[in-house]
Amino acid sequence: MNAVQNRPAAFVAQPLPTLTARPNHPSRRSHRRLQYPSLRRPTSATLPQTQVRAQSNAIPSGSPSSKVQVTIQAPESNRRLISACNLINAPLQIVWDLLSDYSNLSTHIPNLVISEQTNHPSGGIRVIQSGAQRILGFQFRASLTMDMTEVNPTSSKWRAINFDLVTSRDFRQFEGVWRMERVDSTRTALYYTVSIVPKGLVPVKAIEWRIAEDVPQNMDAVRRECERRRRVAVAAGRRQQLARANKTQSQ
Repeated sequence: MNAVQNRPAAFVAQPLPTLTARPNHPSRRSHRRLQYPSLRRPTSATLPQTQVRAQSNAIPSGSPSSKVQVTIQAPESNRRLISACNLINAPLQIVWDLLSDYSNLSTHIPNLVISEQTNHPSGGIRVIQSGAQRILGFQFRASLTMDMTEVNPTSSKWRAINFDLVTSRDFRQFEGVWRMERVDSTRTALYYTVSIVPKGLVPVKAIEWRIAEDVPQNMDAVRRECERRRRVAVAAGRRQQLARANKTQSQ
């Protein structure tokens, strides 16, 4: 039995339902649906209120590419499910090392101001994060404390990091998953899904579009850093090979 068959349902990608905007109505709403097809609320594909990561249709359909693909779903009036994927020209281990280095994520992710691993009462992984965005002309600083669960951390095929909200002054719900799949020895497909429900007076649509803008920037930053690390590793390997060859010739 291969790795895909063994994979939990939370990490098995299936196509999203095809949704299109109505013709001859070039309104702002139809433009949004053309740009983000899954923004139209599902009917038969309506998501349940719980177990977001168990929904395989939360993963964008199609083959990942270096350009970040984003989809948005509105399973409830005040909740949004935002998903994205891209292709990274770096091995799975490099991508994993970056995303699981929780205290240094803010160094590489542009919209993340603070990311610090802190003590967990039962010995797990607890992370405090803070991000800054401008929403409706105001600077919005979202702060969260989340628990991370590393899934399949030593697999050579796929790995995942689930994140669950512990406390936040800005969100009632903020949970999702980073999922990494090995494409081949030098490429990794990266998937990100988050379900959000805001608190307070900030409208969910404003949060939705802000996150939808930030997610591609963040995932592209992850891709660039991983690919930089791969280039450094390849160059170091070549220098070692050259040094060994020179040593052999001199003997």
